[in-house]
Amino acid sequence: MKMRSHGVGGTLAGKALSVTAMRATFQHVLTQHTFERSIPLSLRYTQGVEDVIEELGLPWLITRLGCRA
Repeated sequence: MKMRSHGVGGTLAGKALSVTAMRATFQHVLTQHTFERSIPLSLRYTQGVEDVIEELGLPWLITRLGCRA
């Protein structure tokens, strides 16, 4: 029996399920309302982590981009 390897698609995959999931994400999850809530939470989280890093004198850093940290 001959085995075939199948690739796994990433965010740019064009398969029907991937495209449907991306569309639902853009329409229902990544909305202006979501970002208005998540960006301030990310700012609060990042500041808290920076405070702990400084308090403990750790050689770490945290970076934030939008609502991602």
